[in-house]
Amino acid sequence: MKVSPYLVFNGDCREAVGLYERAFGAKAGLCFYKDAPDGEMPEEFGELVMHGFLPVGGTTLYLADTTPDKETTFCNGSFACVEFDDAEGLGGLLRY
Repeated sequence: MKVSPYLVFNGDCREAVGLYERAFGAKAGLCFYKDAPDGEMPEEFGELVMHGFLPVGGTTLYLADTTPDKETTFCNGSFACVEFDDAEGLGGLLRY
């Protein structure tokens, strides 16, 4: 069994993905709301991330933007923890 965090953003998921790609030295896969079948999503949602994934170590970090009509807030008790095998891995995150 493995648990994978799913982070939800208010329109700045692409920016977060860029940071995580640099920090973890990984490449994300992204699907956008504009890629949904015709008519399923309003046009203004087009450039938002509908679903993203970033392989990190032995797990996957999932990410998405919420739609503007369903804004999310960061709540108490929701965290993502990153554990490194050695101190060298932490150095990559400290640069950002």
